[in-house]
Amino acid sequence: MEGDLIVLYDSHCPFCVGWVKFLLDRDGYDRLAFAGLDSSWVSDFLEQRGLPHPGMKSLAVWDGERLRRESDAVLRIAAALPGVWSLFRHLDRLPANLRDRSYRFIADHRYRIFGRYERCWVPKAGDRRKFLDLEESGSVA
Repeated sequence: MEGDLIVLYDSHCPFCVGWVKFLLDRDGYDRLAFAGLDSSWVSDFLEQRGLPHPGMKSLAVWDGERLRRESDAVLRIAAALPGVWSLFRHLDRLPANLRDRSYRFIADHRYRIFGRYERCWVPKAGDRRKFLDLEESGSVA
């Protein structure tokens, strides 16, 4: 399996896809892999581990031991990025309820603000190896 972390995201959300593109451009250590939350790959992956689906409003990340959601997922991803981006992991000093309330506000309003893709976004050919759910869809950009 590619990557040390598996990022589960809403592939119909332009904001979420923008975040994935941001991560692809900054994954200098090649630690991240991705899968769309609505894919059967994610459903099977979570079922095999006895984990509940985090829902479409929650970015999630699997670190090999634990499924992290919402702001905890964002902080875990930040810690995996090189350079200045890894400093964002220190936001864990903020109370979790404040971080998660902020996260949920964005999640609740993301379609209204950024719209919604009718079809899942498909990454560039050079990045496809990092997307664990692409083989099931047969998607082509």
